[in-house]
Amino acid sequence: MSVGTLYQYFPQKEALLFAVLQRHLSALSDLLVQAAESTNGETLETMVKTVVGVFIREKTCRIDVSRALYAVAGELDTRGFVRQIETRNRAAFAKMLDTASDARFDDIATTAFMFAAAQVGPTRMLLEGQASAATIRKLRAHIERLCLNYLRVEAWPRTKRRRQIASPPDTLMR
Repeated sequence: MSVGTLYQYFPQKEALLFAVLQRHLSALSDLLVQAAESTNGETLETMVKTVVGVFIREKTCRIDVSRALYAVAGELDTRGFVRQIETRNRAAFAKMLDTASDARFDDIATTAFMFAAAQVGPTRMLLEGQASAATIRKLRAHIERLCLNYLRVEAWPRTKRRRQIASPPDTLMR
């Protein structure tokens, strides 16, 4: 395709780069939503391994592309679109976590937010920096451990109800 033809569809370089970023993030989101939906009713461990596995695989299989797209995102005003993608992903994660066979959560929205952030934060640091090949190889296992341990701390066993903290008797308040 000639440069002239490209500019027929994209008036400037930034519009083309934004379209590439949109396509990449939409495809990643589609994969994450599918991964989350595929684990409905499974254990937290299965959910984490599946979702984190997809996320890390997609971010590191072409690490040069991922790094370039992070740089592009920083140069363009992508906040609105990125927020849409994040909202979609968190909704899928919340729905998934709500079906966990071995856990339940009091605040599913916050839990899903932290689950997503625990994946994005370290991955972003890796992509923005110059992480070693060894660190990149270990990333998936570390993020799985981070996410799973967080979820286990936040969770209550599916078979038990969370205890209510009783108010002190009135006599103690006097």
